[in-house]
Amino acid sequence: MNKEIKVTKEQIQKILYSFANKEISNTTNEHKILYDLLQNHPYANEKIGCGVDNFYVQRSKWKMNQFNFLIKRVDGATVDFSYIACLNPNHRSS
Repeated sequence: MNKEIKVTKEQIQKILYSFANKEISNTTNEHKILYDLLQNHPYANEKIGCGVDNFYVQRSKWKMNQFNFLIKRVDGATVDFSYIACLNPNHRSS
């Protein structure tokens, strides 16, 4: 499951803040980058579920001025994921 990661933390953070409170359409390069990155998440199968429709960035509920990635699945369900866990697959966070 763990693919070679070809993006840096800085590149992912740029996506995160560029799309603050916005949807990342499945036709964009950013979507492909995030989907490839998600493959390295320790719980990738659970996060992806029945399939990814698109990604979304929303303001954190826990920390002001921080944003989180969300996955909108093809069945309409949403789930968050940690890009840190994807960059460090041995790290056990959501």
